[in-house]
Amino acid sequence: MTGDHAKTPADAAADEIAARLFVFWPLRELLNEEEQDSFHGSIQTTVAAVLEGYAVTPKPICKTCNSTEWVCESHPTKPWGDAINAGPNACHCGGAGKPCPECNPLSKERRG
Repeated sequence: MTGDHAKTPADAAADEIAARLFVFWPLRELLNEEEQDSFHGSIQTTVAAVLEGYAVTPKPICKTCNSTEWVCESHPTKPWGDAINAGPNACHCGGAGKPCPECNPLSKERRG
């Protein structure tokens, strides 16, 4: 925080979410596929609870990219496998990522 500007509820919520994920995110690699599905669900539940506590409305989950804002360039209907929290349906073909056309404001398709 710089100057005399107060933190918005969304900024405070984002800081708390980042702090919570920082501790647990590396553990996901130790889980089997079923446990990873549960882990991703727990993350979404935790994020929703934190946002609710700060009276911040979460944005809807994007079905194309699992709200990572990135899709596979070769398979644009799947979340990009290198994106954080891409989920179990992510593409791991090794291709590059590109902005999700449904939710990422950087997407050329979205800008028109």
